[in-house]
Amino acid sequence: MSQRSSILVGASPAACRNPWRPRAEGAREVLGPLGLAPHPVRCWSWRCAGCAFLKAKDARELARLGIAQALSEVRPVVLLTVTEPATPRDFKASSTALTRLMKRLQARAGGALRWMAVAEWQARGAVHWHVVVAGLVYTQVWRSPRGKLYPGHSRRQRGHRVRKEADLRPLVERCGFGPVFNIHAVGVDRADTAEEVASYLGKYLTKEEDLARLPTGAQPVRTSRGRTQWAPGHTLTSLRDDRRAEARRRAAGQAG
Repeated sequence: MSQRSSILVGASPAACRNPWRPRAEGAREVLGPLGLAPHPVRCWSWRCAGCAFLKAKDARELARLGIAQALSEVRPVVLLTVTEPATPRDFKASSTALTRLMKRLQARAGGALRWMAVAEWQARGAVHWHVVVAGLVYTQVWRSPRGKLYPGHSRRQRGHRVRKEADLRPLVERCGFGPVFNIHAVGVDRADTAEEVASYLGKYLTKEEDLARLPTGAQPVRTSRGRTQWAPGHTLTSLRDDRRAEARRRAAGQAG
């Protein structure tokens, strides 16, 4: 296990490092000594390694749900990576540019795209985005310098088609991203599964040094919303609430 890539170390990797106590009205009168104040609760910050551990688990599950649903609906799924140029922007500007890029792709596809993005920091300090997109047909087949094949979707697929060089590259660069980017199809002539791609995205949320670079209040996970919600019926918050409810049920069963 790489020391650089994992926060999953220690006896309790999910322990919150910044717990806080909720304020209780009349605590002295109702609860007595301050030692009986409400139990500390989680900060749920991405900058807290313990809470980020749990949030990353939810993000992996959210990615898996969205990919699995899209593939079950026979919707094309692609994995797109866009990178900052030689002179990188800060996280906020890069995040805003990502929104602009996805809106333009949405417009081209008639607003039918669903997407989820995860941020990663390069060694040079620039952020780049791994974006899984459902509903975008990618047709080009190409081979990496190492010989790895990245096939596109079948030309018989219905839907909006995007070509890597002639169509997608100019759009990516107009949104301020650098010329180095990547795209390949998921689930077409490949061994990719929803679980594998979700794990690939989730691993970028378990790097302590990356999370430390995250501006206060910023989110390393972005998703489409509204009528193009990434995983209809599921959000990071709803998954967290489901996990809490399940933990309470287990605790009640053990107490009984």
